[in-house]
Amino acid sequence: MNDLSQVPVSRGEYTEEELHQLTLKLSKLPYEELHTIRDIIGVAKHEDIDVSALDPATIYRIELYMRHSVISWKNLRFVVMDCPKDAAMDSYMQICMHYKVKNVVCLTQLQYSKKKFEDEDITINVWDFQDGSPPPADVKKKWIKLVKDTFGPEAVDKSPTASLGVHCAAGLGRAPVLVAVALLEFGMDVYEAVELIRSKRRGAINQKQLQYLIKYEPQSDSSCTIS
Repeated sequence: MNDLSQVPVSRGEYTEEELHQLTLKLSKLPYEELHTIRDIIGVAKHEDIDVSALDPATIYRIELYMRHSVISWKNLRFVVMDCPKDAAMDSYMQICMHYKVKNVVCLTQLQYSKKKFEDEDITINVWDFQDGSPPPADVKKKWIKLVKDTFGPEAVDKSPTASLGVHCAAGLGRAPVLVAVALLEFGMDVYEAVELIRSKRRGAINQKQLQYLIKYEPQSDSSCTIS
C-alpha cells in the first residue's frame, strides 16, 4: 500500500490565515492523532509540527488525514469519514490500516473504486439511504449485526482491537446517526452519545435525526453493558 506521500496535490500555496486555522486544529488533536500525523510527514515523535515550514503537498496530506473522526466507547471504535475520492485513496487506506478497519459502510451511492480496499481485505458494504434521514429498518438491522460481528455482543471495559469504518457524503448525517444507533444498542445514554459524536464531528446529526435517536428503543439485549 502506498503512503500519503503519493497523494497528488490539488491546490497551491496556503494563506497565513489557513495555516493559522490548521495550527489551531492540530493543537486540539489527541496525542495519538498527532503522533500518527508526525509519522505521515516525517516529523520526530516529540517535535512540534510547524505548518508554516511545510510545503503545500505536506500540508494537503495533513488536511486529508484530518477529515476523519474516531469515536470510541469501551471496546467500540468507529472511524467516520467523508466520501473517499479515488485521487486521494491512499490517505483513506492509511487511516483504515492504522485503526484496523476490516469493514467500511458506505451510506451514499458508491463514487469510488473498491479495488484498493479489496487489496487490503477490507469489505465495502453499500447501504445507501436518503441524506438527512434516519436509517431504514433494513439498514439498521444489517448495521447492528455488523457491529456485533466486529465488537462482540456486549460493550466491555477494554481498549478496542478493531474498528468499523463508516461514511456518507460529508460524514455529518447518515454516518454519525448510525454510530449513535450502535452506541444506544450497547447501552449508552442518547444525550451522551450525541454529545460524544458532536464533540468529535462538529455539526453532526440534524434535528430530524436527533428526534429519531431520542425516541429510539434498542432492539437487542446488548443495552446491558458489563465491566
